[in-house]
Amino acid sequence: MSISSDSMITVSSDLSSCDIAGEAVVLDLKQGVYYGLNPVGATIWNLLMERPRTFAELASAIGAEYEIDESQCRTEVAEFLDKLKAAGLVTEQVKVQS
Repeated sequence: MSISSDSMITVSSDLSSCDIAGEAVVLDLKQGVYYGLNPVGATIWNLLMERPRTFAELASAIGAEYEIDESQCRTEVAEFLDKLKAAGLVTEQVKVQS
């Protein structure tokens, strides 16, 4: 997992999204590329659209919503966020340890 628990995840600018039957479609306006997100991905996306959240907050919310094993949930949420980050749809701010 490359995203740390206290990393703050933020939706990138120049994106547009909408819900379609419980799923989400995200359009990258700069590149003209769109992405389809399944219901779990749409839930994560909608949480991020409300406000930036930490990885731990997202994993906790998804685990509670879908009643999934915590370890499996953290792994799958991290993999999903890594894909969003690689596509430029989200940014990660790593908390600096003092």
